Amino acid sequence: VDAMRKDRSEAVYRERFASAGDFTFVFTGSLDEARLRELTERYLAVLPSNGVREEARPVRPPFPAGVVKGSLELGIEPKSEVFLAFGGEASIGDKDYELFDMLIMLIDLRLREVIREELGGSYGVQVSGNLTNYPDPFNTLAIEFGCEPGREEALSAAVMEQLRWLSGEPTPESYLVKLRETFRRGKESGLKNNRYWHSMIVAELMRGRPLDSIMDTEGVLSRVNGETMMRL
Repeated sequence: VDAMRKDRSEAVYRERFASAGDFTFVFTGSLDEARLRELTERYLAVLPSNGVREEARPVRPPFPAGVVKGSLELGIEPKSEVFLAFGGEASIGDKDYELFDMLIMLIDLRLREVIREELGGSYGVQVSGNLTNYPDPFNTLAIEFGCEPGREEALSAAVMEQLRWLSGEPTPESYLVKLRETFRRGKESGLKNNRYWHSMIVAELMRGRPLDSIMDTEGVLSRVNGETMMRL
């Protein structure tokens, strides 16, 4: 905070909004197209533009190579938190965004069964991840759970064992059924919601995919099989 400078912050802000020539505006909902066009021409068409189209570049630090371990001791409760992260460059094919989301769901299902129910190691395991092509293809996967002090290494090893199992054998049909049902229900519910449409339109524009892919539920489900999920 001490290093922040008001004049520099204002200069960056003004620089970012000095030209709207490469902005993309997305409107969703029940709209009067004539009225929308009128308002667009009145308020958006007059925004300044210098004719330059900018390209983003990655500024994130490189993901650590190899295995990096660390520990932080704080607090007074007899409780541990374990955090495992994976990431790196990605090769993205057709339907891989949807399949990656299903992979996150699959890992969550499996770890919930093993870590929480079979081993009784944690009340819950949180699995999250992201696959993006902007500004460059990259993926991240994070697994986090709380546990009793002293069980961190054993439970971490159990997580890694399950990840190896998922990547070493075709995914059982029992899991595939859950993945397909969850995806279908989520898609059916989302397509009735303006917020979902808005977020998906923005996402597909960023990905460079046609907008009709938003409704291609069956095309995604046709790719959900044991071998595909294993290769992910």
